[in-house]
Amino acid sequence: MTLETYIDEELDTLSRGQRKRVHQVMKKYGENRWWSREADPVIAAWHQLHEPIGMISGRILIRGLSILLGRSTYMAEIVYNNESIVGEADRCYRDKCYDYRARGVDKQIRKEWGAPLKVDK
Repeated sequence: MTLETYIDEELDTLSRGQRKRVHQVMKKYGENRWWSREADPVIAAWHQLHEPIGMISGRILIRGLSILLGRSTYMAEIVYNNESIVGEADRCYRDKCYDYRARGVDKQIRKEWGAPLKVDK
């Protein structure tokens, strides 16, 4: 899928200016398509926290962060406590402290989202 196709299909609510900004951000990643549906949700969420414009759905962001942090995460926490959650996510990502099966997170996410996790191992 081309960058333009992804933007048109997945980010269709963005303004023309926002689409242009997303395209610029995506180009800097080259072949790393962390925002794609096939991407590991943990990696997608971690990358999204470091970008100023949304490139993945809120569901994937919350799902990936919950796995990464090993606990439930909510959008309000990201909005109102962004600096803290980015620091926590960076530590977990750097130290590879997340486990897709840890503390029942996998089971909880399956229950909430109804889909199996698709991860690269």
